[in-house]
Amino acid sequence: MYPVSEAFLQAVQGNTRKYYWTGKITTAAGAEYPFMQEDIIKGSVYITAQCCGNSEIELVYFR
Repeated sequence: MYPVSEAFLQAVQGNTRKYYWTGKITTAAGAEYPFMQEDIIKGSVYITAQCCGNSEIELVYFR
C-alpha cells in the first residue's frame, strides 16, 4: 500500500458527482412541461438506473 494523507482519504470518500437536471415531461396527449434545476425539490429525485451514451445521463420511464 502507498501512504496517503488523511485529506486524500476524506476526499475519495466524499461525493464526486454533481448533477444538474433539465428536461421536459411529455404526456401521452402531447402536452410538454419543461423543467429546470430550480423546479426540483431536494431529495425528490433518485437515479435507480442510467444509460450513458456520452457525458449526459439518459433517463427513461416505462409504465
